[in-house]
Amino acid sequence: MRRMIALLALVVVAAGCAREHTAAEPPVPDADMQRLLAAWDADAVAAPRFVPIEELTLGVPSWDHTVDRLPLSMGRVVLVPGATLPPGPATGVLLWAGGATTEAPLLGARQALDALREVRGGCDGCPDAPDSLRLTGAELIDVQVRTDRGPAMVPAWAFGLEGSAMRIARVAVEPSGPAALPVRPPVVGSVTVGPDDRTLTVAFAGAAEGDGACTADYTPRVAESPHAVVLTLDTEGRTFAPDVACLDRPYERTATVTLAGPVGDRVVLDAVGAVPVPVERR
Repeated sequence: MRRMIALLALVVVAAGCAREHTAAEPPVPDADMQRLLAAWDADAVAAPRFVPIEELTLGVPSWDHTVDRLPLSMGRVVLVPGATLPPGPATGVLLWAGGATTEAPLLGARQALDALREVRGGCDGCPDAPDSLRLTGAELIDVQVRTDRGPAMVPAWAFGLEGSAMRIARVAVEPSGPAALPVRPPVVGSVTVGPDDRTLTVAFAGAAEGDGACTADYTPRVAESPHAVVLTLDTEGRTFAPDVACLDRPYERTATVTLAGPVGDRVVLDAVGAVPVPVERR
């Protein structure tokens, strides 16, 4: 199982100044950001770059609302008697939106099935439970996956599901970098990279902009390494008025920060959730 990282960074983008809105409470320690960079650098060099920003288990062609997904979430899947898993190629090709391709090692069908049975807690898959989903076999297909640099067509093992036209697909390519266990939901929504490849415009939800009650100012803070950029937001100033009832709602905000070096092919990570964020380029 891939290594898990749990930062002790406690960052909240709250919605109302009645709770003394802050973007970082307390601020993410620099040491935690450096640990995340070190963990990413240690893993990122081991395989081709593939940074998904969605679940690696998909419904094909889409999730069937008549199928109970609770057993799947608990790892309760089983092959029907007589079903076999085919051999697969050692490597496959990822196709990016711009037409570029990347060759990467592939998981076998048995490894993909084992990944479906992995759970974050509770029993170890419980494949023999009465409500287990019954799989009829597997086929290697390509599925579209959202990554930090846009959509990509990625090899995946599609498992037939007894009693349904839907298939359950598990991406056959291991993600780059360490797996993350978010301490809190990510603060950063997305990042836009300027033409100089160093200026980042950070989109996030926060308090209203301005000088009146229920407003706040935010400053991005970054840490950099050869393979990653870790990003968080600090509150530089806020206005709290005890006699003013602030609306409990987030506002779309942006802030800008300039890196020491070009973004290049580095991943941009949210320091709170320890997860990649979507990156767009102007």
